[in-house]
Amino acid sequence: MRINLSIANPQLNGLTLAIGFLCLLKLTYAYFIPLNLIPYLIHDDFLFYRLASHLAELKWLGPYEATTLIKGFVYPGFISISLYTHLPIRILEAALVCLSSYYFLRSMQTFWNKTLLVLLFATLLFYPLQYGATEFRLVRDTIYPQLMLLLVTSLFFIYLQPKIQFNWRKSFHAAVFALALFLFLNTREEGIWILPALGFLLLFIVVRYYQQKNLLSLLKCTIVASVVFAVLHLGLLATNARAYHSAVTTIFQDKAFKHAYPALQRASSARLPLDGMANRDWEKLYLISPAALELKPYLESKHYANWAKVGCATLRSLGQDMSQSNCDQAVPVGHFMYAFLDAIASAGYKSLPEVLGFLNRLSGQINQACDQARIICKSYNTSTIDFALLKEPGAMGSIAHLIKQALMITVSYQNPTLAQITPTLEGREPYYEMKKRLRAFGFDSPFKNLQLHSEQLTLSAYPLAMGGSGVVDRISYVNGILTVGGWAMTQSNQPFSLIEVELNGRPLCTVSPDGFRPDMAHLSTQNLGFLCSAVAAITPQKPVVLRAYGVDPNTRTKFPLILSDAVRASLTNEWNEACYLEANPAIKEAVVAGRMTALMHWNTFGVHEERPCAPLFNPLYSPQKTYWNARVSILANSLLETLFFWNSKLYHYFNLLFVLVIPLSFGLLYKQKNSALLLLSSTLALLFFTRIVVISILDYLGLAPIWPIYLMSAFYAYFILGCVALVHLLSLLPNYWQQLQGRRSI
Repeated sequence: MRINLSIANPQLNGLTLAIGFLCLLKLTYAYFIPLNLIPYLIHDDFLFYRLASHLAELKWLGPYEATTLIKGFVYPGFISISLYTHLPIRILEAALVCLSSYYFLRSMQTFWNKTLLVLLFATLLFYPLQYGATEFRLVRDTIYPQLMLLLVTSLFFIYLQPKIQFNWRKSFHAAVFALALFLFLNTREEGIWILPALGFLLLFIVVRYYQQKNLLSLLKCTIVASVVFAVLHLGLLATNARAYHSAVTTIFQDKAFKHAYPALQRASSARLPLDGMANRDWEKLYLISPAALELKPYLESKHYANWAKVGCATLRSLGQDMSQSNCDQAVPVGHFMYAFLDAIASAGYKSLPEVLGFLNRLSGQINQACDQARIICKSYNTSTIDFALLKEPGAMGSIAHLIKQALMITVSYQNPTLAQITPTLEGREPYYEMKKRLRAFGFDSPFKNLQLHSEQLTLSAYPLAMGGSGVVDRISYVNGILTVGGWAMTQSNQPFSLIEVELNGRPLCTVSPDGFRPDMAHLSTQNLGFLCSAVAAITPQKPVVLRAYGVDPNTRTKFPLILSDAVRASLTNEWNEACYLEANPAIKEAVVAGRMTALMHWNTFGVHEERPCAPLFNPLYSPQKTYWNARVSILANSLLETLFFWNSKLYHYFNLLFVLVIPLSFGLLYKQKNSALLLLSSTLALLFFTRIVVISILDYLGLAPIWPIYLMSAFYAYFILGCVALVHLLSLLPNYWQQLQGRRSI
């Protein structure tokens, strides 16, 4: 039965209204999804935001820096729409979901009735892993799966029309395919993984058009797609050439880097998971390469050493076995490319042509030394990824284990709650400025892992001297958000399971303690730092009542935490000069010397610095009329957490159900000879497995770990496949029911 989804069809007004209502519901729901920004990640969140800021100002990607062209321009371009139009970023993400889901729905209109179509549309719209798997961050993986869906749908539309001659509709689908492919390949660098599935679908399209003797129509579609893609690609190259004097898409895809990086791998003695450059490798390169010698000051500095530490810490956190190698002597390959570009920039190469010229000189010098046997080298590898490592003994077994692990994660993954995925306040001012410009919802879940300034960490003797269980020694009220921090201490071997904070007799926040307070490491007790925050309504000069408790993990008994003098003084919400001077010795010294008064320091500096003992209500960051009403924000967040929790639970059970539904659907489609849905399902399954395999290989090579954020496309392909299978089975139920009733009547 063919269904026309046009609004002009009066019989389908109900369907149109249902689709419109679901989209409106999605936009509203998405707007209240919090945005987790990590401003100090200059190669991820902050990079995307920085590039988007330049795009919004119509300055392309801004001046060239070491990080400017390391990633595709598409996601910064997407963010720039929010910055330029002042539309909330979550609204734009939701709009893209609505667009891609509706486009997919239109391709399904020939197979099912309108009730099943609405059901399919609703499940695709409220797919929760779009946010949970990406940790609510500002990352490109929130739009990447949608581009994948547009790609598959556009080709499927062309497949469904083999008898129709070339017309504007076919040219539209061909143009959508070219546009989606261009955006997809310029969103993530490893976009080539989608080509096997697209090639598979294209093969069947060619066969079907050949059978219908309509290859000319397909050829015209190919020409349209090729022209659109070529115009977009050449336009990108021309834009970068004009801005940076070199026609590249990203620096990692330029031939100069593709020659230099394999040359470094060729000279490297390190193996997995450290197939970067060890210190001993650089020492031998200094002797044969003047270009490498230019990098020596940076490579022997603390900055390069920090890259090694960060990379090693990442590998250890993922459970990688580091016992067989000295990790801190080499930068792991996943981080090495960024460290390498930083080293080039530090050597004085500030423009893109200079960087590319340096890369060509470096690769030429290394390869010449290797060819002349002046240094010991591996066999030459023409790829930036050393696939020769896949031939090593045990490699296939390790990758098979990783594939199994990725499959299990995809099928059984459950979204974390909103409270578990929480933003950090490190780089506080960029954080608030970014959220304001992106029109992100004003409520934030509890903040964790705040790296406090050392002068703000003052060890309190209260808990130990008085036999207490902990102390609250940190409090601030910024932009309507009250943040409370301290230490939780127990004399037993088990830490508190939770820290509960109450404000004016009402629960403020609950957080699990963690070890972010390094200044307590010397104490013998089981000590853990905590930090939590929430939107709160605080009135100027009105005292605030705060209580905090540690919860025993066994008895669930609550132990009160003591408030430090500085916190008590802030809770009065009035200026306390004596406490301010006592908590800030440097200021006290200046006041005693007569260089300033305490109040003068507060008005000039302290109001900006969240100094201890200052009034809790800061007129600079705590306006009487906040942008967001605190009580409304608290209510909205509570409702959102409930909806998100149950939505995630429901989808988790859906994913487990699909393990049974998908094979059954494949069997029935094959039996019914439903070639269209069988081809679509096969393409989705191929997308799913290809992404799983690619991420598993990249994990083995040390390039990208098996994290939910990198498996997002696999999650999405699996879920769409499961939804198609489930809806198809539901469409068969009436026929089976009629057959059953007929047999009973006989």
